[in-house]
Amino acid sequence: MYNIILALRWCYKVPVQVAYLELVRSERRSPAWLMRIITDMQLAIFANMLGMFLFLLVVLYHYVAINNPKNQE
Repeated sequence: MYNIILALRWCYKVPVQVAYLELVRSERRSPAWLMRIITDMQLAIFANMLGMFLFLLVVLYHYVAINNPKNQE
């Protein structure tokens, strides 16, 4: 496969970027290939859920702080 790409680059003057993309698509994929970029919608859902969790954590903290029997007079 690599020899064919080199031959194409030499005969047809294919840009280096195109030849590199052909090499990346080969069967020799690294473990980084399994990683994906998350979409904007997934990022928005994650940010909203994280915000709700932190808000509930603050509410729970205030509830526990107010109802602490050691600090009541």
